[in-house]
Amino acid sequence: MLFLRPTTAFFALALATLSNAHPHHTEQKRDLAGVFYGPDSTETKFLAPSADAIGPAIDPKMGYRMEHLGNGTYFVTEGAYQSIFLVSDAGVIVVDCPPTIGYKLQAAIKSVTDQPVTHFVYSHAHADHIGGAYIFNKTVTHYIAQVETLLNLEGLPTLDPARPIPNIVFKEEHKVCVGNQTLELSYKGVNHEPGNIFIYAPAPKTLMLVDVVFPGWAPFAELAQSDYIPGWIEAHDQILAYDFVTYIGGHLNRYGTAQDVQTQKEYVSDLFNFCSDAINGGFNLTEALGPTAMDSPGNSWATFKHYLKAAADLCTENTNKKWLGKLAGLDAFGWENSYKMIESLRIDYGVLGASAVQNPSM
Repeated sequence: MLFLRPTTAFFALALATLSNAHPHHTEQKRDLAGVFYGPDSTETKFLAPSADAIGPAIDPKMGYRMEHLGNGTYFVTEGAYQSIFLVSDAGVIVVDCPPTIGYKLQAAIKSVTDQPVTHFVYSHAHADHIGGAYIFNKTVTHYIAQVETLLNLEGLPTLDPARPIPNIVFKEEHKVCVGNQTLELSYKGVNHEPGNIFIYAPAPKTLMLVDVVFPGWAPFAELAQSDYIPGWIEAHDQILAYDFVTYIGGHLNRYGTAQDVQTQKEYVSDLFNFCSDAINGGFNLTEALGPTAMDSPGNSWATFKHYLKAAADLCTENTNKKWLGKLAGLDAFGWENSYKMIESLRIDYGVLGASAVQNPSM
């Protein structure tokens, strides 16, 4: 991790007027690891998601929901994760098999066709989305992925048998043509992680991009645990450039629309701006950092931890004023998303606030 060392002036602001600071500041709630991590979930009553955010019910007997999106393209979810498959006259194309869906996906396919699964597409390398790929080993002849996904899987300390190494890789664009079905794959650069691809079925106008947009919900913690936030943010516009009716985000119980993508884009833009404002003087550094600097003298990490916490607290407060109740789960992960945005602004965008180069003549 790249850490931008705060300037002397930064700590000078924190240490200023310490004689007036309260000597024993209130102890914050901590998680089991003993560190601050967002609001205290043991005392917070979280808001119930709307019916629209939750989506249609899952059949408890089957344990999954399947929906035909048109032109032989099917959507499958068990309520937390998502997959799609395309039935052709020469075999079935599957995109992702999260372990939580697992054999339920196999059952869903068998309920609509006798064709074998011949082609398996990896959206990206993460095990929570493709950790069930091995289930189809007996019939799949093509495991397909972007080259970065291949490198990610080959780079593991121990190869994971649940995620077979892809034998068809591409760099930028690739078409999967099986019988009367076509799937267009595109890599536009790093977003959630290197190798995370856009997957487009032109006939039903269905677009899948995993771990970027969460229809009806706030993004998962720390902006979906994404590697490169500038690319992750840009992906919203890249999604909207497609001609699609249905958007598959890879998580939760329902698929989305262009309006869902536009809504999250607006939320992310507000988060970006509120976090920028917090870094650029949105709170009193002496009040936020003084007690920590006094109680932990010389511990730069402790002081900077409270700086990041104060910035994330302020950003979360301002974001919640507009978005709480509009996006499900914002009260659960809004703080973590603010924290991630604060770090990306400092490291990727160069928004440094008090950590910027100080002009001694001013």
